[in-house]
Amino acid sequence: MDTYKNIYKMDKFPHSTKIEGFDKIRGFLSEIPNIGYGGCGVAALAMYRWLISQGFNKQYISFLMGYNRHNSYVNNSKAYADNTSLPNACSHVGLVIQYEDNDLILDCDKRLHINSYTYGQIVNDKGLLSSLNTNPDEWNDDFNRRKYIPIIENELKIDLSDIK
Repeated sequence: MDTYKNIYKMDKFPHSTKIEGFDKIRGFLSEIPNIGYGGCGVAALAMYRWLISQGFNKQYISFLMGYNRHNSYVNNSKAYADNTSLPNACSHVGLVIQYEDNDLILDCDKRLHINSYTYGQIVNDKGLLSSLNTNPDEWNDDFNRRKYIPIIENELKIDLSDIK
């Protein structure tokens, strides 16, 4: 059970999750008000941590940070490369699950495509958490972190206390 390929049959994974309860988790998250308007990074991190809690190998999961603004993409590229500047918010975050030669990119509501945004970066959980925490005011405040993060933690039985 230490690798993704050993845990789940791969033949139909892109078309259905094959992870017991994952669709239910995504459905729960997608019903949270404004989750797609400032809460997508929180939702992606929550899905990641829930998958890890279910025994999914984190080696096969990363995050797509999609950008429509060139300056945010450039700033974050520099921030992730040299750790001397603070990353900004992106336009949207999706969870990337490696699947042989094709990666599955999801948010809590739908499947995303790599070309959905003008610019994109693949980051690990630390990169996403850094973006969520170093400039939380850059993220759309339509999503109420203080109200909904505890609800997400309780429902998914995960810890998100490291999100500011």
